[in-house]
Amino acid sequence: MPKNLSIDALVKRFDTIKSNRITWDNHWQDCSDYALPQKAIVTKIRTPGTKLKTDIYDSTAIQAVQVLAAGLHSYLTNPTSRWFALGMKNKKLLKNKKIKDWLKDSEDGIFDFLNQSNFNQQIHECYIDFSVFGTSALYSESDIENGIVFHTRHMSEIYFLVNDKGKVDTVYRLFTFTARQAYQKWGDNAGKTIMDKLEGKQIEEPILFLHVVLPREERNIRKKDAKNMPFASLYIEPKTKKVLSEGGYEEFPFAIPRFYKVSDSEYAYSPVSMCLADIKMLNQMSKTTIKTAQKDEDPPLVLPHDGYLLPFKTHAGAVNYKLQGKPDDKIEILNVNTKSNLSLEMQNQRRESIKRTFFVDLFLMLADNPKMTATEVIERVNEKMLILGPVLGRLMHELLDPIITRTFNILMRDGKLPPPPDELLEQTSDYQIEYISPLAKAQRASEARSITDLLLAIREMYEIEPLVKDGINYDEVRSELADIFNTSSKILRSDDEIKVIREERAKQLEIQQALEQANLGGEAMTKVGEGVEALKGGKGEAAKATR
Repeated sequence: MPKNLSIDALVKRFDTIKSNRITWDNHWQDCSDYALPQKAIVTKIRTPGTKLKTDIYDSTAIQAVQVLAAGLHSYLTNPTSRWFALGMKNKKLLKNKKIKDWLKDSEDGIFDFLNQSNFNQQIHECYIDFSVFGTSALYSESDIENGIVFHTRHMSEIYFLVNDKGKVDTVYRLFTFTARQAYQKWGDNAGKTIMDKLEGKQIEEPILFLHVVLPREERNIRKKDAKNMPFASLYIEPKTKKVLSEGGYEEFPFAIPRFYKVSDSEYAYSPVSMCLADIKMLNQMSKTTIKTAQKDEDPPLVLPHDGYLLPFKTHAGAVNYKLQGKPDDKIEILNVNTKSNLSLEMQNQRRESIKRTFFVDLFLMLADNPKMTATEVIERVNEKMLILGPVLGRLMHELLDPIITRTFNILMRDGKLPPPPDELLEQTSDYQIEYISPLAKAQRASEARSITDLLLAIREMYEIEPLVKDGINYDEVRSELADIFNTSSKILRSDDEIKVIREERAKQLEIQQALEQANLGGEAMTKVGEGVEALKGGKGEAAKATR
């Protein structure tokens, strides 16, 4: 049991957190009503299978949510291509072949495991919630059969708190189980309420339960049992305040990313939040346009009668009666002036605004040009990346980092990854995660551009002052660009190979210089000999002349 927190205190604490979040619940209900009607169950209860919201007249926001979620999944965590790599904070360790091979094998193991699990299905649903609610929750738990199972929890169930560093470290999940499900999970410890339901044949009646995950302040780190793990896990029936089970986690099991985080709340705003006014206005515009078109196609009629019968009807296909003024009165179309001031252009302006908020143009552009390099991507979407960049940073830090780290640790504990080499026995926590998806590369491509721009400037300066080239460490430039683009080590030569090549080149240069000097020496001696002979010949001629 967590220090200074009894069951009564935990339940009371949850009641406070729940009441403080009412305004967010109302906002999320509004967002999901217009952008994700199938999940519009935050403050409303809907029986499964009933009709969704029927007063939606424009689906731009609904479609935009799907594009954003699919875009994030395709260009950030695509299951068909490697989207992360394992490295070391200490770059010197990467020169050790054993360490590099172990990192590559571990990376392959994690990637293969994620693709074999239900991760890809759940991460896509997580992106959808992320786009609509601004906050989503992906839960991972160890499973004997599958290793790890992932679950995207609806935000109506999740209540969380952050620590002094702003990191989520406490989660309350309010959920329902039927009596049968509760008994399957907890057995005879399920409590009297569940047993009474089972005995009364009410086995499918839903019952509320509370799952609490929070840091364990007091524990024996030498013990490896569930009750001494870093994070406590308690299942509670809040009505009776009975603890159904107590366990723990080695790592925090919830990954909770936030879209547009605000400083005065743990929660965040979503793209739907940012353009909710446009979404509602476009919905009303579309509704008015549809009603206008209906009147044009099926206008209301005026029929002769003793008098008009109230109420007067103006909807499409309406029939109104009036007093018979003349014997030859006939049926007429009621002129209701159906010309609307809401032009298609005004509606399209709203649609484009909504699409920009969801980065639809960015992801559709990437889809239309799948062969673009990271540099080409950053060139074309530089303005959009300025807005999307912080969001990607949060996704990597708050969603993907915890998932990969927890997966790595679970697989390592289960013996499903190769053991680290002896050189890393005391430094396994020194590894780091690097993202190499198209969006991650596009972010880093700006770094590459700054380097290449510098080199171009140096080349222009070299024409004026050749010595300026001495100020650039080209080996470091090569290494830096290779890191940015995550170039395979198979393509690049190692430092030892480069050293051998340069030593061989230096030896060849020495030999060539020696030969050149020898040739120059021979030519010099030949010229000296020719000079001596010339001098001798000159003296002979002079002697003859004297005679």
